[in-house]
Amino acid sequence: MPTGPVDLSIMPNLRKLSIFHFRSFSMHYTDPMDPSLQLLCQMLDPPNALASVVSLHLQLHFNEVNVREDFLLPKLPNSHWELIDRIITSDRYPNLEDFYLELYSDLIIQGGRGIFEKGRFIQETKEKLPPIFRRINASDRIKFKFTISASV
Repeated sequence: MPTGPVDLSIMPNLRKLSIFHFRSFSMHYTDPMDPSLQLLCQMLDPPNALASVVSLHLQLHFNEVNVREDFLLPKLPNSHWELIDRIITSDRYPNLEDFYLELYSDLIIQGGRGIFEKGRFIQETKEKLPPIFRRINASDRIKFKFTISASV
């Protein structure tokens, strides 16, 4: 990730935007406002509209140690997931038709943490995370696709 804001609006012919966000094991995910995902949100919210963008694909790769099955689900209101929802449905993306969110998780569970139930993690995240994107789900214009996978 860049260390400062990136103005994607300087690319007026950008039609398909794909961002791959990789987190190392040393950068632990924190809810509700993870600093790394805050930077991603800043990148997604340029000063000018991305009027030519019709497709947005976010691939977020989490590497975590000793987390619970619900670690990606927001614990408080106004999480970065809700911020992404607000940005993508704002006037910054007036012609967006497709939004694809892919989550990958490489997880290490060690010590006395116990057993991580991968199936429960995937099922609960599939059920509970997409509804947080209320504006996208309510949009007649934007098709929303969500996938998640994990390696433990």
